[in-house]
Amino acid sequence: DGANVRLCSASCTLDENDVFGDCGAPFGLGANTVSGAIGQGSAFIAELIGTFVLVFTVLMAAVHKSNGSGPNAAPIAIGWSVMLA
Repeated sequence: DGANVRLCSASCTLDENDVFGDCGAPFGLGANTVSGAIGQGSAFIAELIGTFVLVFTVLMAAVHKSNGSGPNAAPIAIGWSVMLA
């Protein structure tokens, strides 16, 4: 129907019969390319910082012996870290 066409048309191409053809990543999310507005060096630094945040969170929340939190805090901290990174 019309709602589905409006919702998915941002990420899919339609043929002449309004059938979805090539559906890429919606709104560019999950794409494995760098936007033209961001340079390669800036993208590398952003990935470096995001990876550091994730690794540091895993090491401090799940691996470090005296982290001071219960066993259920590590998955929550790692999940937030993945979401932010």
